[in-house]
Amino acid sequence: MSMCHNEGHPSLVANRKWLHCCSPKTFPFDPYNIGVWMMLCDDVHPDPDSTMTEIDVAWAKAKELVFSGIVPIIKAKCTTRSTRPTSLKLATGGAILFYTPDFRNKREVATVAEAIHDHVNNKKELFFRAYNANSFIGQSSLGEKSVCMYMYTVNKMMLVKREEEIFMLLD
Repeated sequence: MSMCHNEGHPSLVANRKWLHCCSPKTFPFDPYNIGVWMMLCDDVHPDPDSTMTEIDVAWAKAKELVFSGIVPIIKAKCTTRSTRPTSLKLATGGAILFYTPDFRNKREVATVAEAIHDHVNNKKELFFRAYNANSFIGQSSLGEKSVCMYMYTVNKMMLVKREEEIFMLLD
């Protein structure tokens, strides 16, 4: 993976496109099997319980989760103020991505989603895809539902994508 640069609040960092946070624990992985959970956050308006934005609060908690090594997250990265990826079409949106060792391991994928939901205190859906899904399908948009395999809801339900872009409860 890449070098880790995690200093600063994402809403204030102007000299990097992404902040990176790597787990101190080593998880065996094959680069072709990496999966990614994505959480979208407001990166402009202050969080109601803080003076920081929603993405700043979530990034601080995401780093704690990754550094703890309690769940298999290889690394996380977060968009910054400097150059939000053009594929994020939201007016006030940033993204935190959590990289897992094996998208084929449903139990591991679900465990990571639950940990993100519980520790980062996410109040929005999480979307999961295989890391290489964009290059395999020819999509480039972060959060593009056609490349997402799973969704984790605010009610802690793991959904799997079926045909015609419909998500259904995972067996």
